[in-house]
Amino acid sequence: MCNLQNISDIYDWANEETIKEFFLKKLGIVKIPSRAQFYNILGKAEPKKFREVFIDWMKEILGSNIGRRTISIDGKGIRATEKMLNYENAPHIASAIIAESKLVIRALPC
Repeated sequence: MCNLQNISDIYDWANEETIKEFFLKKLGIVKIPSRAQFYNILGKAEPKKFREVFIDWMKEILGSNIGRRTISIDGKGIRATEKMLNYENAPHIASAIIAESKLVIRALPC
């Protein structure tokens, strides 16, 4: 997520007016979760389930031509995860770029 290094950075980004407007208009999200809620949400994600849902979603978006596209995937662990010691896996941010479709996808968590 463009140099966002920790939960506080993600929280601050999500609370920028343009981002809040986007969330409201496109996703119907009225209120941004608190920093503590971000920790709770990211800590509950199941990586295997996320992968399954993500693949199904991409198949739906890209249709039958998925085999003919180049998908660049990048992922990073979220810093300051030492505060999340009771979680089995530290959360990560993933992004995928499909150049032929001009599609950029960022996902939290993975």
